[in-house]
Amino acid sequence: MFKFKLIFSVVFIGLLLFLASKKFDSCDYVAQGYKVGLKEITFNDANRNREIKTAIWYPAENSANTECISHSIWKIGNVAKNAKILSGEIKYPLIMFSHGYGLDKWASSWFVHLLASQGYIVVTMDHYGNTQDNMSPYWSIRPFERARDISFVLNKLLEDKYWSQKIDKNRIGMAGYSQGGAASLWIAGAQTNYVNIVEDHHKTTQAEKEAMYKLFKDQESYEQELNNFEYDLANSSFKDTRIKAVFAMAPGIDEQFVYFNKFSDINIPVFIIAGDNDEIINADKNAKFYAAQIKNAHIKIIPEATHWTFLNEETFLGRIVEPKLIHDKAMSARIKDHEIVGDIALDFFEKNL
Repeated sequence: MFKFKLIFSVVFIGLLLFLASKKFDSCDYVAQGYKVGLKEITFNDANRNREIKTAIWYPAENSANTECISHSIWKIGNVAKNAKILSGEIKYPLIMFSHGYGLDKWASSWFVHLLASQGYIVVTMDHYGNTQDNMSPYWSIRPFERARDISFVLNKLLEDKYWSQKIDKNRIGMAGYSQGGAASLWIAGAQTNYVNIVEDHHKTTQAEKEAMYKLFKDQESYEQELNNFEYDLANSSFKDTRIKAVFAMAPGIDEQFVYFNKFSDINIPVFIIAGDNDEIINADKNAKFYAAQIKNAHIKIIPEATHWTFLNEETFLGRIVEPKLIHDKAMSARIKDHEIVGDIALDFFEKNL
């Protein structure tokens, strides 16, 4: 009898959770504009022995069938998978997008979905070795590889017979969040001044060290990679002159150390946006510092916004397993901030691409 009650309880609770998730994960918000198509492609960079899982977002035909989708802990929205791109004689501006440290190509899809609904092709990619399901010491301490990923994927798209006919090669922009925002600055022409990351690591708190060791599950291999760091490569230029404008959200490489120190090669429009309550990448030491160094850069600081403000809404499951990613005072505040950020980004790219 007890066993039966236990099974019944588990099934009942599971059913309640399922129904709750269906209601919570519905796509209530409908973007004004075009339907959004989504196609996934994996590119392989043989020179770096690195695969780059990519999602391409674009305006879809009006007749395309959309569905409400989510991915793991992220709510994505209404998309038409593998739908035909909106036909016409025009070519579309392209925005490359880089995700934050340890996240993935879906984590800020609210942003790319919005851009695609307004007539942009937007490309998001997983940065190998630095994603939610694939973290390695070797790749994670080499954030400059993100810039190389971006240029590599851009090469592939412009070489592709189909996509090269859809992209306006004179209107290519870049956006990113957190470490992806830093990648945007690399692409724009910023350069770093890594000197001794082993010493920098030793300056961090014991709690931060233990968190890093736990993340990689191997203290020895992590510290070995720090010792094998390629300073000359890291401090070189990764500027991609095909990029004409950059929009960086809460940009930064590390919460303790500002490694960018050369900005003179940035000669394209840059907009930096961050929250004044960012507990991960301090806006004074990062966003404001970068904006002050970059000629003609524009900056917006959002009151009360946290580092997580720029991420998607989480699914029902996400709120349970990753509550740290919803530190906003309320999810409604995050959605409101998304509207502010989205309007600014659309205005910026419209004027500069």
